[in-house]
Amino acid sequence: MSDSTSQPYTAPYFIKYNPTLVAEFGSQTAVLLFDRLEYWFSKKQNEFYKFIEPCEHPLCKKGDTWTEELGLSKRIFRTAFDKIGIRYISKTAFEKEADPFKGKLFAYYRDRQTKKTIFVRNNLLLKKLYKRLKHILQEHQSIQIQETDEKKKSDDALKTAQELEKIWVNEIGNKGLVPLTVGVSERMSKAFADNFQGSLECWKAYCLKIASSKFLMGEKQGTHFKIKILVALTEKFKTQVEGGIYELSTREPSKSKESDHEPAKETSDDQSQETGSSTTSGSVPSYAGAVKEQIDTSSFIYTTETNQGNELIFKEDDLSEVLAQTYQIASDMKAVWIEEIGSRGLVSLTPEMSQRLERALEDVFQGSLADWQAHCRKIASSQFLMGEKQGTNYEIRLPVAITQKFQIQLEEGRFELKTRETNADKKKKAEYEKLRAKSVQRERIQKAIYDLEREKEDHEKALIIDHKDALSSDEIEKYKQTFEDLMKGSDCSKGNWFREKGWDDWIVKLDFDMFLWNKLKETLTKEDLERPDLDEKIEEFKQDMLIFSTKKAGGEKC
Repeated sequence: MSDSTSQPYTAPYFIKYNPTLVAEFGSQTAVLLFDRLEYWFSKKQNEFYKFIEPCEHPLCKKGDTWTEELGLSKRIFRTAFDKIGIRYISKTAFEKEADPFKGKLFAYYRDRQTKKTIFVRNNLLLKKLYKRLKHILQEHQSIQIQETDEKKKSDDALKTAQELEKIWVNEIGNKGLVPLTVGVSERMSKAFADNFQGSLECWKAYCLKIASSKFLMGEKQGTHFKIKILVALTEKFKTQVEGGIYELSTREPSKSKESDHEPAKETSDDQSQETGSSTTSGSVPSYAGAVKEQIDTSSFIYTTETNQGNELIFKEDDLSEVLAQTYQIASDMKAVWIEEIGSRGLVSLTPEMSQRLERALEDVFQGSLADWQAHCRKIASSQFLMGEKQGTNYEIRLPVAITQKFQIQLEEGRFELKTRETNADKKKKAEYEKLRAKSVQRERIQKAIYDLEREKEDHEKALIIDHKDALSSDEIEKYKQTFEDLMKGSDCSKGNWFREKGWDDWIVKLDFDMFLWNKLKETLTKEDLERPDLDEKIEEFKQDMLIFSTKKAGGEKC
C-alpha cells in the first residue's frame, strides 16, 4: 500500500505546476503526467490499470485513456513517462528485476493475460521527493513575499517620483527631467524623504525658489547652466539654494513654462541689485548682496563679485553633479561615434566639450541620438571624410562633425558618400550570414525528419518482406485461393482480366503480389511498427522546426 503521507492530494505543499518539478523532470508535460498519476494512485492505492489509448478491450471506457485524459498523442505520453518512470513489455520482465524502478518514480508493464497496462509506484523515492519539495516550496514562498514587498516599494517610489515630477513641471517646466526608471524613481523617493521630510508643500516651495533664479533656469546671459531634477533633490544643492549661494528672485516663477520655449528678457544690473537687496528681508533667502555670477565651465570655478568689489573664488564640487546628465549625453554621443566611426577624430570630454555636444544634439539633431547615429553613418560611408582616400590626408574630427555648417554640407552632398563599407554595413552582412546559416540549418532539419520518416517506412517494408519470406507453401496457396475467389466473384476490370487470362498472366501475378502485400501489412500490430528511438528523434526535430516558425512569425526571416 502507498504511504499516505507522501500523497500529493493530502499534502498542502504540493503544487501542480511546481517550477521545481519542471526543472527536475525537464518537461512540463512530465509534471502534468506526474500530477495525474498521483491522483489515480490516491484513488487506487499502490497500483492501477489504465489504457494508454482507446482500444477494443471490453474494460476500456471512452474518455478514460491517458491520451484522452491528457490530450496527448501516444508518442508524447511515452516520452513524458520516460522522464519519470520506466516501461516493461510484460509482467514477467518487471517482476524478475531486483530493482524494477531503476531509480525512477513509477513503472508500468503490460499484462499479456488480461491485456491491461498496470502502473506501479515507487513509494520510498516519492516520499523523499515530497520532503525535499516541501523545503524548496517554503523557500520559494519566502522569495515570492520578498519580491512582492520589493514591487510594492518600487510602485510607491514611482508614484512619489511622478508627484514630484508633476510639481516640477508646474513650477519649473520640462527642463531637467529624466526618464522615471526604477532606479531613478527609488533615488528620487529616498532623496524626497531624507531632504524634504516627505512633504510635497516643502518640495513645491523649493521649486518656486529655483524657478525664481535666472541662472538656475538657464536664462542668464553668458551662462549655459540648466538645473536638473536629480541634482535639485540632493541635500548639498538644497543647502546651497536655501543658503543664498545662488541669486534668487531675478525672474517671475510664473514664466517658467514659457522659458521652455523662449528665453526671458534680461533685467538690468540696477534691477538685479534692487532685487537682491529686496529679498534680504523677504521669505526667500538672498544671495548675500551679490550682483553678478558666472560659470567658468573649463575649470569648474564658481566666481562671485560682492558689492564691495572683493572677489570671492571657490571650487564648486557640486557642479560635476549638476553636469552629470550633460556628461552622460556627451558620453552617449561619443559611444555612437566610436561604434560607427571608431576612435579617429575623438577629443577629450572636458566640461566645455560635453556642453557643446549636448547643445549640438538639441540644436542640430533635434535631441535625437538616432539622428546623430544616422549622421555618423553617413560620415563613415565616405572614404574622404574617414581619411582613406588616396591623395588626401583629411580626417573628420568630432568637434567639426557636430556643427550646423558641416551637417548642412553633408546633407547637400558636398562630400562623396557610400564609397566605403561602414560598421553598420558589416553588421547587416553578419546578420544576413547568420540568417542564411539558420536557413541552411532549417533545411537540414527538414531533411533529417524526411530521412527518419523514410526509415520508419523501410522498417515496415522489412517486416512485411520478412513475414512474406517466412510463409510456407500451404499459407501461400491459401492466400492464392482467397485472391482467386475474390477475382472470380468481382465485376471489376481486374476480375474480368483474371477470368480471361488465368494465373499465367504477369499482370495477374502482379495484382496477387499487391494483394498479398496488403494482407501481410494488415497482420502487423502497433507494437511491431513502433520505433520509439525514431519517434523521439522526429519529435525533437519538429520542436526545432517549431522554434524556427515562431522566430519567423516574430519578424525574423529564415
